[in-house]
Amino acid sequence: FFFFLMIRRPPRSTHCISSAASDVYKRQIYSNMQKSIDDYFKGHPSGARREEQKGTGRVALPMGYKKYWDELKKKLYDVTVNASIKNKADFLLLLQWCIVRNYIKNTAERVDLRCLNALLKQLGSEGVAVFLYDLVPFIAVAALNIEKEFGNKEFIVPLASRVSSTLALTRKQITSLLAHCFLCTLPKQKEVHIFHFTGFYSFYSGEFNQLYANKILFLLNYFASVKAIDVPEQVNKTIKFTRIALPQSEYDKLTLNYWLYSKSVLRPVVMNTKGRIEDCPDSISVDFANKFLGGGVLEHGAVQEEILFLLLPELLVTRFLCDRLGDNEALLIEGLGQFSEYSGYSSSLRFEGPYTCLLYTSPSPRDLSTSRMPSSACKKKKKKK
Repeated sequence: FFFFLMIRRPPRSTHCISSAASDVYKRQIYSNMQKSIDDYFKGHPSGARREEQKGTGRVALPMGYKKYWDELKKKLYDVTVNASIKNKADFLLLLQWCIVRNYIKNTAERVDLRCLNALLKQLGSEGVAVFLYDLVPFIAVAALNIEKEFGNKEFIVPLASRVSSTLALTRKQITSLLAHCFLCTLPKQKEVHIFHFTGFYSFYSGEFNQLYANKILFLLNYFASVKAIDVPEQVNKTIKFTRIALPQSEYDKLTLNYWLYSKSVLRPVVMNTKGRIEDCPDSISVDFANKFLGGGVLEHGAVQEEILFLLLPELLVTRFLCDRLGDNEALLIEGLGQFSEYSGYSSSLRFEGPYTCLLYTSPSPRDLSTSRMPSSACKKKKKKK
């Protein structure tokens, strides 16, 4: 369970695009936090949960553009049924077509895939084979399944600012959305002012970059891990995103004097100096978040909030499904799963392989080497003694 709170001003030493300003987490036992949230909704009728919103903008799905969707389905069908991806060049051409069709209304020569191309070279023949013949078809199937998972919907109503509301998505729906993000096939949004979102194209372009290459590995491991999930309740799991907006009239009362003279008693705090933030199961994580959830996760950011989004990639859908958080707002997310291990921080961040968790029965994720991207792809080789 993750609870995102926006803080107004970052420390002066942090870059505005990064979430370094929000490098503060705390954990509570879930039951305590859930009680507080339930009490909030009971006491604030104006903040009651609402499943649907009107007139708040829309996130367009591919099915909303029939001509484009028909073209894309044919491309994806060729990948899944006709095995049209024979080599690395075929995949890069497909990705180039998707980017030009969606985001760059000019010539294919403007598409820059140098970083992705360099990473594929580093994976070696075995890693590229896993990517091309195992992961790419799975990602294509997940992208095709968006029509099945969302029915005839042409758009998703996002969580708009200043409105308490809930959006529930299944893991399969999120996998479909992230597959389109990976292939850069989510339609360019015209109505939503949340982000100028272009999928994960930012990771693929430019000279080879260790940080971007590792971010791609986190994503590839996510798809490999989802492919390997064999626990039915996890495959069909529902993940809930609840936006909580404190009424402005109540927020205005939270002055300095309010806090100075408050008689409220803080909950007991337990300090644990061992392990990492991620090594704390059965608890709720509170992140004092960047107002744009994820901070610089799709760019150069690689501190706590960005790392969190890479370890739990299902969070990435909030980049286009949740408007920026206001000072009086929070976002509660329930049902997420961790998929990767990591080491390092900021520029030294590295993907360290799949996370062993309860999403699988047998074999262990660490034994599924044929469906995992090598974690050594972006590491320096150690010298033998």
